[in-house]
Amino acid sequence: MRVQKICLLLAGALIGSTQAQAQTESSPMLPTPRNAAKINRMVEEEKAKAQGDLDKEITDIKMRAHSGSKSKYSSSFSLTYMGAALSQPGGDSRPSLGGNRIVEPTSLSGSVGLRYRMDKNDSVSFSTGINRPQPLQKSEIDQPLQVSTPRLSFNKTFAMGEKQISSEATLYVTTLRSHRAVGEIGSLAYSLTALNPIASSRFEGGVSMNVWETAFDSSSEYDAVKYRQNDTSINIMPTLQYKINDHFNAFTSLAIFGFSHYRDKSDFLAFQHVDPTQIIGVGYAIARDFYFAPSITLEPEHLALENASYMLSTRFNL
Repeated sequence: MRVQKICLLLAGALIGSTQAQAQTESSPMLPTPRNAAKINRMVEEEKAKAQGDLDKEITDIKMRAHSGSKSKYSSSFSLTYMGAALSQPGGDSRPSLGGNRIVEPTSLSGSVGLRYRMDKNDSVSFSTGINRPQPLQKSEIDQPLQVSTPRLSFNKTFAMGEKQISSEATLYVTTLRSHRAVGEIGSLAYSLTALNPIASSRFEGGVSMNVWETAFDSSSEYDAVKYRQNDTSINIMPTLQYKINDHFNAFTSLAIFGFSHYRDKSDFLAFQHVDPTQIIGVGYAIARDFYFAPSITLEPEHLALENASYMLSTRFNL
């Protein structure tokens, strides 16, 4: 009898200790408002990670818009006005900057593209549209609509630590009359932009690079314009931008390392260093997939209103 009482007392003490320990261990997870918010945040982060949310990696508003919609299948639209010199904003041609030997007319172009997203970072797209040279200066009869250069692109946008990186390889088929006039057939291009925050400020610094390889008609009828046939271009541009808020920033890039090769030079290594050009503009994201950016392009070594042009561009994804 005494042994039974002792066993009962020991069992009661063990059960009480176990219950107390369970209460102590579970008390931090009681559904307090702070714990509930933390749990919800953890769940949302894990859900986004599992679904592959690019916006968890990329915060730059331009990179987000140019990477396309996050949907598996989507479409992209763009509208761009390539303006004249600032000395004559309503003019019908653009100044030839950075050693460009093709006289470019002002133009209004719009394009539509279809995109297939393989995963959160990689996508392929095809786009084309229409282009209207000198829309404010000439009638439709004088300057009819033309097919805007069709293109096939592969885009990869991702983060590497704090760096945000956007890269794109594009195949172009030339249809614009101003380029077809010098025998241009098409181009293969690669572009890369990398941005990194500067300390804990609102500034971001980085570099942009693009490489173009262009094919031309080799028939004799274009021999007289070989000096205007730019078959290889390389540009490296330090970039700086300031984040005003989550939807608005100011940016500039300086193409100080620019080299071009023209087909009138038989030596493939006979590259010409082109005059540096600078782009200054602002970007505004009305929404994640709606980006608008007015900008001007100028030559820092030849500052003059006639040596600067403007551009208005917008892009949105559905």
